[in-house]
Amino acid sequence: MEISLDDYLGQRGLRSPISGYMDDKWRNMRLTARGQKRFEKEAEAAIIEYSKLRKAAIDEYNNLVKSGEICLLYTSDAADE
Repeated sequence: MEISLDDYLGQRGLRSPISGYMDDKWRNMRLTARGQKRFEKEAEAAIIEYSKLRKAAIDEYNNLVKSGEICLLYTSDAADE
C-alpha cells in the first residue's frame, strides 16, 4: 500500500500542524478576566493534546514504513522539503 504522510494524517484528522481548536471559539467572545484565563488554559490543553496525537500518528506512519507494511509515497509538496 502506498500512502503519503499527509494522506495518512488526513485519514486521522491530523493533517494540519495546527489543531484548529480556536477556529470557532473567537466569534462573539466576551469573557471576564477569569473566563479568559480558563479559556486560555483549555486552549493550551487542546493544543498540547492535538500535538501529542499528531506526533503519535507520525511515529506510527514511520514505523509502518520501516516495517514495509506501507510504501512511502512522496507528493510534490513533500518532495520539495
